[in-house]
Amino acid sequence: QFLTRQGHHVIMSLNMMIKHDDNMMVFISVIIVLLSLYDVQAECDSSKPASKTMLLKKLLLNGYEKLERPTNTENGKTKVFLMMFPRYIEFDDSNDNIQLNTYIFMSWADINLKWSTNDDYKNIEYISLEADKIWTPDYRVLNSKVIDDNPNLDDKLKLLIRNVGAVYYRKQDKLPAHCVADWTNWPFDKHVCDITITSQKYLGNEMELSHGNIKLQMTRYVPSNEWELIGYESLKTKEFFSESNDTESEYELFLTVRFTIQRHSWVLAVSYICPAIALIVFSFGLLSIESKQSERIIVISFMLTLQTLLLQYLAIKIPSNGDKNPKIVNFFEANLYITGLLLLETLIEGSLTTSTSNLLWMKNILNKIDSNKVLKAILLPKEGLKKPTETSDSERAESESFLPPEEGNGHLCNVYVTVLNRLSFVILVMLHLLVILICFVF
Repeated sequence: QFLTRQGHHVIMSLNMMIKHDDNMMVFISVIIVLLSLYDVQAECDSSKPASKTMLLKKLLLNGYEKLERPTNTENGKTKVFLMMFPRYIEFDDSNDNIQLNTYIFMSWADINLKWSTNDDYKNIEYISLEADKIWTPDYRVLNSKVIDDNPNLDDKLKLLIRNVGAVYYRKQDKLPAHCVADWTNWPFDKHVCDITITSQKYLGNEMELSHGNIKLQMTRYVPSNEWELIGYESLKTKEFFSESNDTESEYELFLTVRFTIQRHSWVLAVSYICPAIALIVFSFGLLSIESKQSERIIVISFMLTLQTLLLQYLAIKIPSNGDKNPKIVNFFEANLYITGLLLLETLIEGSLTTSTSNLLWMKNILNKIDSNKVLKAILLPKEGLKKPTETSDSERAESESFLPPEEGNGHLCNVYVTVLNRLSFVILVMLHLLVILICFVF
């Protein structure tokens, strides 16, 4: 206080002394050091005494090297326990992206952060430190489209440290990953997506990420309105750098979380299954309309237009990033071809009803059908089985054939058209069953 009050006089006196004696420079230096120590002591005396927790933190961090990996196993490896509490799953099927919103819990042992709960630090069992003050493990998503150049943890995150040296880390994080969409069974599509976590700084020989026996905890999961989680599992794999695969070989360690999700598809299923059923019913109903009637061509044209529009809409609705063609697209495409065959069959029947050419070939076909009991019962109409009543030799010869000559070409064509309709019905049933089996069963 004296030096503070009389500072000006002291400085003037020192200047006079320096002019007469150069050795006074040493004395001035000593005075400056003493003044500095006095100011520091005065500042310490005026401040509040530090708490035991702050003193403990300073003691632990004194000489602590945060770049040095702590070893907590006999083989010099750092074992880090990792557990996930998934919250949300966001799947962008059009861009092959999945993002897991999850709580990540990590813990490891650091022998440099142990303290004894003796009288000096009595009742201090836990303290908190910033992540940038101590060593922390790193993790990153291996199969992410975005390369993370800074895989470290949040430096400002508070970590909880226990007196035995256990460090606890908890944070809500977003893990984006690449997941190829599978459109095969759309709209009942299922997708299997992997999120693989590894360390960028350390090999598996140095730091081991482990999920123990707890793995995933789904108690905090919030179901999605679009996707249903139908399965999940956690896997641990190693990739060795040598072919020996022994315990001393260097390897990379990967923790993989695998999710199986399925689309909520009832609305989409009704939107596409009902038109498919209607198209099948229309195709069978066409055969009940005579080929010479214009209504049959109108219905076929409507079906062709509807199927074309449905295929165009599916091309817009379903992205093209999948590696497999959706079965429902194959189904509508096959139905489009079947409708085209119905149109061809209708045109053939129409040309037969107006044909005036020699129909001997038609009569031969009908005679062969008539000779087969199974085909006769399935394809031939009852009125086509009429036989002449007379028993002359010439008429008996004619009776061996299917139709008597007096029936005329008109009746022959009508019977043949009926046979074609019945044959088309049988073929149509077989084609639809084959398409359903190929598209949705096999």
